[in-house]
Amino acid sequence: MSFSRKSLKEIGVTDDLMDKIMALHGTSLSDYQLKSEFDTAVQAEVSKQTGELQKQFEGVDLKTLQDKAAQAEKLQSEIGNMKLGYTIESRLMKERAVNPKAVSALLDMSKIAVDEKGSITGLDEQITAIKESEAWAFEQAGNPGSGGFRQGGNPPAANADQQYLNDKYGKNPYYKQK
Repeated sequence: MSFSRKSLKEIGVTDDLMDKIMALHGTSLSDYQLKSEFDTAVQAEVSKQTGELQKQFEGVDLKTLQDKAAQAEKLQSEIGNMKLGYTIESRLMKERAVNPKAVSALLDMSKIAVDEKGSITGLDEQITAIKESEAWAFEQAGNPGSGGFRQGGNPPAANADQQYLNDKYGKNPYYKQK
């Protein structure tokens, strides 16, 4: 059954009451937009927002942004490699490598990885293996080796230094002998 005057007469609605019902029904229908009007309003809003967004990005070159992003990624990679190299070199110095650069050349870098926390995996095993196979690369426990430049012998006695100074500057009136 549809909502029409005929259907209202069939259920016993009077003509006066039917006019009032139809008037109310007409005003309630006029409150609703037609689908085509709604689609037009939505398209207009989308066009407006699209125009605003295009204004915001006006003058921005996508190729330039992509190039800058690639350059930033390359720099991040270089920084990561520098940090890894520094960490490996400092670890080799801690392990008392005679020449850290020479020992780092013996490392298989493909087996060394940095995890999310920044710790290095695979380095300890390689250092242990190099210590066993290339003993020359690390200072031995009994060999104080490269700690300084002195070639051996005893340091001169403090008294001998003082005696030298006294002999050399003793006649100077401003020099106070000790």
